[in-house]
Amino acid sequence: MIRISTKSRYGLRAVIDIALHDGKPVALAEVSKRQHISAKYLSKIMLELEKRGIVNSFRGPKGGYKLAHKPEDITMKMLLAPVSSVELSVPCMGENPDDCPLVDIANCQAKTVWKGMEKKLNQFLESVSLADLIQGS
Repeated sequence: MIRISTKSRYGLRAVIDIALHDGKPVALAEVSKRQHISAKYLSKIMLELEKRGIVNSFRGPKGGYKLAHKPEDITMKMLLAPVSSVELSVPCMGENPDDCPLVDIANCQAKTVWKGMEKKLNQFLESVSLADLIQGS
């Protein structure tokens, strides 16, 4: 099973919402209301996305969030990585070798499959841009 966190899903929805507003700053409260995401939780996600250079924030009455790049320059990998890693949920892929039931994990042939799947997943996420999503591709 591939696990995409709630934080990642909400971050993606928020960035799509912002992208649909033609470069105008969008208030966090508006995004929160439209996407049915707690403003407090969304503010934490947006802070992480801002730190990673995905969005910029602007203060003041006409402030809010804007994309830091053109939608075609923002990949799904860029969007998902700031808020959670994109990894396969397989025990032997974790950092703790004790999570794998095999005694000799170094000789696990199945690990090749899991690593290959993870690589393909990340290649796919790199190939899909925010522009693709907002254009319905």
